[in-house]
Amino acid sequence: MLALAPLAAETTTKSASLKLRFLASTSTGSGDITIGFTSKDVSTVQDIDSSEIIEQSPSKTITKGLKAFDTILDSTKTFIITEDTTHTTTMGYISYYSTALSGGKIGIKATKLFSSTDSTANPHTIDYILYVNGNEYDTAQASPSDIALTIATSGSTSTPIYGSFPVAFQPNATSFASAPKDDYIGKISVSLTLN
Repeated sequence: MLALAPLAAETTTKSASLKLRFLASTSTGSGDITIGFTSKDVSTVQDIDSSEIIEQSPSKTITKGLKAFDTILDSTKTFIITEDTTHTTTMGYISYYSTALSGGKIGIKATKLFSSTDSTANPHTIDYILYVNGNEYDTAQASPSDIALTIATSGSTSTPIYGSFPVAFQPNATSFASAPKDDYIGKISVSLTLN
């Protein structure tokens, strides 16, 4: 979920604070794939490729690599978007860690930004383009296609697969500039399915 907090329209420079949250918890998972928001590319994390088992129960095996992944998940990541924000600036990553033999698919869609205080009194919406791994989701389009990402197959507890998809935003200049002073919110939905 993408929550956009106060649009600071009292100054000449408008901005919005964004917060990305996964609805389930800090991350969401299905089977043996875990996805979540991270501030850095998961491939740069120490021990991420370790298959050394550090905890095991009948329902779950936790490796040193999975533990390393869990420590970098960021459920409270907040960042600022202004009219100067461009898609060339990576603001974070949607990352995954998989031990699923079948692989999986991540689906991503977003809503326009709308007034959090009174959408009847202020029906204005703000459009933006969400970029994930070079794919675009433009909220200004009538029916944009969801962003679809693939998690490769052949992962196992002994050979985990992990990766990160860069996230960036570009506000629609016209709708951003014409937005009346208000607080705006929006949502990014991230889904995960096993193959």
